[in-house]
Amino acid sequence: MKVNNEKKSNLHLGAPAKSYKKRKGFGNVLKKTRQALGTGLSFAGAMVGSPMLAVASSKLAGVGGETNSTSDIAQLQKQNQDFNLDFLKLQMQIQGENRRFSTLSNVEKSKHDTAKSVINNIRS
Repeated sequence: MKVNNEKKSNLHLGAPAKSYKKRKGFGNVLKKTRQALGTGLSFAGAMVGSPMLAVASSKLAGVGGETNSTSDIAQLQKQNQDFNLDFLKLQMQIQGENRRFSTLSNVEKSKHDTAKSVINNIRS
């Protein structure tokens, strides 16, 4: 079994097909990807209504400048704490309403059961 030299030279797995050159367009691809991700986050922020997502998307969609400065992170942490406090207050209000509703519901059920038993006693 003979192997042709031409075919044998094409079978080298380690040989590069093209020379490696630094691609100038890669930075543009990264920039566009970053902008697309920022756009997606801003859309998600609009759908959810979260200002934190909107701030994160504006930082991510920005082309230049530093995106992770300590003042921006501190501002986001402060906003996060404020939102958590607001959500905790809302949760406590809803739990209070739920307790009041349950109490009234139990009282009304007791009244109904008492009236039903009285009617059943009269019938028998």
